[in-house]
Amino acid sequence: METNLLSNFNAKNYKSNNNGNNNDINKLKAFLRNKNILFENNPELNISFFKDGDGEENISPYYYNSNISTLIGNIDVNALSILHLNIRSIQKNFDKFKEFLFSVKIKFQIICLTETWCRNKEIKNNSNFQLNNYKVIHQIRGSEKIGGGVCIFIHNSLDFKLRKEMCSITKDFELLTVEVLNDASKNVILHVIYRPPSGNIKAFSKHFKGLITKKDTYGKLIYCVSDLNLDFLDYENNKNVRNLTNIIFQNGFIPTINKPTRITKNSATLIDQIIINNFKNIKVKTGIFVTDISDHFPVFIISQKSINKISEKKEIKKRIINNTSTMTFMNLLSTTNWETILKTKNAQEAYNIFHCIFQDHYNEAFPIISKLIKTKSHQNPWITAGIIKSSQKKKRLYEKFIKKRTYKNETKYENYKRLFETVIKDSKKQYYTNQLHNCKNDAQKMWRIMKEVIGKKNISANELPKKLIINNCEITNETLISNSFNHEFVNTGPSLASKVKNSKTSFESYLTSNNDLMENNKLSEQELLDAVNLLKSNKGNGVDDVSSNIIIKSIFYLKTPLLHIFSLSLEQGIFPDKLKVARVIPVLKSGDATCVANYRPISLLPCFSKILEHIMYKR
Repeated sequence: METNLLSNFNAKNYKSNNNGNNNDINKLKAFLRNKNILFENNPELNISFFKDGDGEENISPYYYNSNISTLIGNIDVNALSILHLNIRSIQKNFDKFKEFLFSVKIKFQIICLTETWCRNKEIKNNSNFQLNNYKVIHQIRGSEKIGGGVCIFIHNSLDFKLRKEMCSITKDFELLTVEVLNDASKNVILHVIYRPPSGNIKAFSKHFKGLITKKDTYGKLIYCVSDLNLDFLDYENNKNVRNLTNIIFQNGFIPTINKPTRITKNSATLIDQIIINNFKNIKVKTGIFVTDISDHFPVFIISQKSINKISEKKEIKKRIINNTSTMTFMNLLSTTNWETILKTKNAQEAYNIFHCIFQDHYNEAFPIISKLIKTKSHQNPWITAGIIKSSQKKKRLYEKFIKKRTYKNETKYENYKRLFETVIKDSKKQYYTNQLHNCKNDAQKMWRIMKEVIGKKNISANELPKKLIINNCEITNETLISNSFNHEFVNTGPSLASKVKNSKTSFESYLTSNNDLMENNKLSEQELLDAVNLLKSNKGNGVDDVSSNIIIKSIFYLKTPLLHIFSLSLEQGIFPDKLKVARVIPVLKSGDATCVANYRPISLLPCFSKILEHIMYKR
């Protein structure tokens, strides 16, 4: 349901709405005691807890499988959407959470998780705990005590910065803060808060008041997404709830969730809350998803406050390589006259001529096109159509049990849940067993799969980072980023060498004498073919963008000029300059992705360079 949040909604209004209205409280208590109607529409329940200044009630409805389509159809694609869940161990429940995101089919721009239960940098360094197209910020407890931990996944379409001066982690609460940058309007401050049950509520309330009244956040839209372990429905009986609620209202903020978010067999409490400051004429949509990921329900808020987004459309330049284009390329090579090259007696000049002819044919047969990159699904590859169908049935059984919590419904749900989780484990095991079996003769692929299983999957090296921090200055220009990497890689060697003390011992003393000379007889056709066969078709292309797979397929048409060029190279001791140029890719080793020193360079040489290297190495 949408509602206008009016700025005149304060603690005074709140108290006047509730003074003498014990009947409302009694209805609420009776309602919560009656488990069988907890999630049914009840016209008798008319609690004024969240009424705004005009008397309109900001109800946060429950969403099941049966009615979630009504939510999806009403979401503005430009709206800012935030989801929060107390996940109670990301290691245990993240696969279930990803399955939930896939089934909901809503692309939340910001996803907040509390109680991640991570003791180290597992979320940042483990690919199994990543979401496609999201950046992640994580904060953990400093102590060895299990529990706690908060993290934020922010979609790549949003620009943001971490507000370190606001972040804190104490025995009483855990706080992680980011600021979403918005050139079109006001910036958005997001606080993700977890307060453990043992946390001192007075200490937290004092800190919270200072947090929401900070001068440098004035005029900005502020979201406080939290699990406070305080039941907001227990206003009358709990002094701590009253004090915190009054702090919220007195400072122009309002809570937007007003139904139980944690349901157990014997209780229903509202402890997961989204609190926002009270801007005029801002329409928001709030709600609660009924799921069994953990013992908390996910809560969300969707605000129509305009937010400046970075373009999500990612294009890649790609050559059209298929059977038809490959045949076209071979036809062009078969009609090519190589006489000019064969008459050239200098290896450098001969390769330059060959390079021009070859590149013209290659560009004609395999033109470069722009292609949009498809967003990868959160769905795990071992989730089959049958498992998806079973998942829907499990959800229906859970919803039936939640709505009418009888022993029969509970038993039916629990039994099916155990069977379903066993099927998931078996499917995942079978998937990776098949993957390993299919690459049993390829050690490199096997290791790649093993890394994927343990969460060490390599980060894609096809893109430069969006920003770097150089001398405390943020750099976002692509040319400046490239130049920064170039400067780092070029100067690493000399920088290390300058730190090495001079030695009187010559490097020659470490070398053993060898009287063998490289064979300099004429290059044979078989020697060339053997070297070509050593090329690996799965390696990246060099700066000339030539695929090794295409060279392997078309070597019959290329052997004549290559035999001549490589023979000249061996005779004259000349390695053509164009074969020395490499495409350098920065790959993040570990640590902060904005620090250029945390990257290592990978050099990709042209395929023809590798062929000549194989020939020289063998000789």
